[in-house]
Amino acid sequence: MGLLDGIFGGGQKAAGYQKVLTQSDFTKTDHQTLPDITDYATVATYKCPAQMQIAIGFGDDNHPDSAGRLYIFMRTGEATPAEILGKIRILVTNYADTKRFVLYDGDGSILHGDLTDKNKKTVMSERRPMIGQDSYIKIQMMPTVAHVGAGAAADNVGWASITESLLSIPVTVYQ
Repeated sequence: MGLLDGIFGGGQKAAGYQKVLTQSDFTKTDHQTLPDITDYATVATYKCPAQMQIAIGFGDDNHPDSAGRLYIFMRTGEATPAEILGKIRILVTNYADTKRFVLYDGDGSILHGDLTDKNKKTVMSERRPMIGQDSYIKIQMMPTVAHVGAGAAADNVGWASITESLLSIPVTVYQ
């Protein structure tokens, strides 16, 4: 260990701070056409800022009371937004989208118990891998029911709207 390493902490990583990403933090893909019931579509994307590393979630599984809470409620963009039933996937990708790590994959209906009651949200302790500059957190959805998105028989449930949806995704930010 050199003199400068001793002065500056020996290269130890500073402790991260907790943050909650909401729908306003994500690039909006409003009116994203959801595919048929056999494929996922990306409905929201968050790009990691320069000179940061981010891990999804915070806290650890051994202390669930202090761990992050995940809340996702996907809705349509029509005049009276309706819930979109289906599976939701949270993944992290590199810039070129050639490496993908799925951090959550499950039924969307269990992710929106109650926005104000942490005991009714899904526990999301810190997950790896972390992402860095020019990497992404992506929210994908696969509906359970195929819908008509345009025309006379349109029900508009085939269109996801992040503006009408609610996202609360805990992250740990390292600088």
